[in-house]
Amino acid sequence: MSELVKQSTDNTPTTSEPTATRKLRPWYRVDKKEQGYTAEVYLPGVTKDSVTLHYEEDALLIDAVRSDSVPESWKLIRSESCPGDFSLKLHLGEQIDHEKIEASFENGVLKLDFAKRAKATPKQIAIS
Repeated sequence: MSELVKQSTDNTPTTSEPTATRKLRPWYRVDKKEQGYTAEVYLPGVTKDSVTLHYEEDALLIDAVRSDSVPESWKLIRSESCPGDFSLKLHLGEQIDHEKIEASFENGVLKLDFAKRAKATPKQIAIS
């Protein structure tokens, strides 16, 4: 796993941050497979339309806006989730082909497939 992704910063909120600006680091897991890697990022309370993925300088930036809306007839008794949106920066190594990153989203889980770059094959170079 360490050869694929490294979490760049610990963006866990502190109690001094206002709720509106909190960015929570979501739970995620990365699995190695023959053709590359698969990652699952858990984003409870998030819809597909509120997730943005941006690739820049060998890093995949994931931002998700969480909706805490509940029906008006509900009365909150207890909550074990922190308010705030999600943000995660995954550093991808040079072995990942960023043109072939695939993403899907279902039931609050973002699934990512990272394909490895094709290895350079040795070839004979003619001298003219």
